[in-house]
Amino acid sequence: MKFLYLLPIFIFTLNISFIYSEAIDFNKVLRMAIQNNSDIQKLERELKIRKLQRDQSFLNLFYPSVTLGGNASYQFYTNENIIKVRQGSEEVEITNYYNDNYSFYLKFSKTLFSGFKNYNDYRTKEFSLKLKEKELQDKKEEIKFNLLSSYFKITILSQNINLLKLQLEVASNQLEEAKEKFNLKRITLMDFNQTNLNYQQTELKLLTAINDYEKEKLNLFKIIGIEDINEFVIIDSIENMESYVKITSNLNPNDILAIAISNDINYLTYEYNLISEQLNKNTLEWSRLPSISAGVDYKYNYEKDPSKINIRSWQGNWSISLSFSIPIDSLFPDSSIDSQIKQSEENINIAKVEMESYKKSLLNTIKTYLLEVEYNKKSLEIQKSNLNLTQENLNLARKQLELGRITKNDFLKIELEYLQAKYELANAIYNYILSVAKIIRLTGGNL
Repeated sequence: MKFLYLLPIFIFTLNISFIYSEAIDFNKVLRMAIQNNSDIQKLERELKIRKLQRDQSFLNLFYPSVTLGGNASYQFYTNENIIKVRQGSEEVEITNYYNDNYSFYLKFSKTLFSGFKNYNDYRTKEFSLKLKEKELQDKKEEIKFNLLSSYFKITILSQNINLLKLQLEVASNQLEEAKEKFNLKRITLMDFNQTNLNYQQTELKLLTAINDYEKEKLNLFKIIGIEDINEFVIIDSIENMESYVKITSNLNPNDILAIAISNDINYLTYEYNLISEQLNKNTLEWSRLPSISAGVDYKYNYEKDPSKINIRSWQGNWSISLSFSIPIDSLFPDSSIDSQIKQSEENINIAKVEMESYKKSLLNTIKTYLLEVEYNKKSLEIQKSNLNLTQENLNLARKQLELGRITKNDFLKIELEYLQAKYELANAIYNYILSVAKIIRLTGGNL
């Protein structure tokens, strides 16, 4: 009974907290959740890194290595070092002299062929970039699904609170009636205690429902990425949930599987591992072929001729090189390359087994989700029928109440049945759409 006095205070506080709140719908909170999510921010930066790595790998296919350098040297000779130089017809001895040298060079070099190593590296980087793009999209779909689940669950919990409030009101009236009857000795103490127990159980259910509602609000705003849980108020109802999920009639398991394997991030990761290992095997096999490199080198020297006094000269020279090398040891049986190739082949087989196993698991998951969809769809139809019946009973009861043929408490019981049916229908809508959303989640939102 004490709880009835506290309940209006809770309701008043709850309403006051939303007086200055901003109204939000699902699309708005979805944009906020994606914008504020730290995983999304991290993946976007990782995606930029993958793009840079891919671009650099592409440039490595064509761009040569360019080196610009230079050096300078200075050497001083003492009296112990004597050189003789000719001046005219005379030969002169020179001591305490120095010799300096300066040079600059520009070098271009490029590996023309290295067993397609650079090309395979580019293909690996390209697929790695696509995988990261899919990972980013998958994270957005994950956020959307989690948000859909939490956002509309709050509306369900809110309906449940309203339902339990009415149940508590009915239980309170029943308890008052039982107290009067007990005082008049028209019912036993056991009957009174049973009525009191029913009231307390309803009171506990309401407290639990309010607690669940507040916790789900915390979870929702955690997904959105904001701290103040009283900053926004939800304006969507459960009936709006369907508009945010693309429901299709194409629910054939094999068709869904075909879409899922091209979008499921786990399957794509297995596929990436397989392709990477296949490229690694190709690189190892082609490493037995000759490696060919070419280079162009230009060097410009400025030096003093020690055999002549104060005479300096600039001298430039070009050089062009073409070289190749063959790893002879890789041609022998049971070489290191052979061992690495065999290991790579086993890794490829492992990757294929993992892909096939996951594919079967994915198909089984799809079939399970389809069973949920079918069950929830039938349950939804039944709940719609139940709501129509309770609506009809409520209309009849309202007329009976106006004619004084039933009591207010009897009418509240019938209204309670109607609200219960309405709550069950909302729950059925929620479960049905969420089960469809699970399948769409598997397909990357492309069903």
